Amino acid sequence: MYVLYHHPSCPLSRQIMVTMEYMSLDCEYLQEEYWYRNAKLADISSFATVPLLKCRKFGVIDGAYPILEFLLSLYPNSHIFPGSLRAISEMRRLLSVINSEFYYHVSQRIIEEKLLRLLANRGSPRGDVLRSATSRQVYYLNYFSCVIRDRNFLLYDKVSVVDIALASHVAMLDYFNYVEWYRYPTLRGWYQVLKSVPCFRALLKSRFSSIRPPEHYMELDF
Repeated sequence: MYVLYHHPSCPLSRQIMVTMEYMSLDCEYLQEEYWYRNAKLADISSFATVPLLKCRKFGVIDGAYPILEFLLSLYPNSHIFPGSLRAISEMRRLLSVINSEFYYHVSQRIIEEKLLRLLANRGSPRGDVLRSATSRQVYYLNYFSCVIRDRNFLLYDKVSVVDIALASHVAMLDYFNYVEWYRYPTLRGWYQVLKSVPCFRALLKSRFSSIRPPEHYMELDF
């Protein structure tokens, strides 16, 4: 039995939630407001942020990348993870691009400006930050589109943990209508497949504050 501290607006949390559900692992999900200094999270981990995974046997695993490595070590035969050393290395490389570079330069900034500043009463979105994130987004989405075009998915010819990771970021960008889908037909086709996965689709029902997503957000054919 696992306990995952998370918030659905956090793409790092979201990918762990979907991965746990995809693997049919027994897990309790506790939603936490990570944009404040959270005393409960601080008691569990000095970083006091999400995602955090608690396991009776192994203790606390802090952060998306350590959690995914933990799951890979514990369930190496799960079809969501690659089997060969070469594929595992490529998985780690892509996860670094998605959860470090893309997150820092694009998704984290858009989520911060469009949602977290509102929730934490820190003022209006800053236009210069949003413009910078939007500009950088073009490079990354074109790059991911090229990888998908060559492989059908990001890692190999079926859904992997890497696809779930990127889709978790893209879902939040799409929630704020920050993906110009007509520019990325390959990415759009890939995302349609991810949106049809039941455990991923369930998370698309999450709503944040008074902000409502665009009409196409829940649609498979968009």
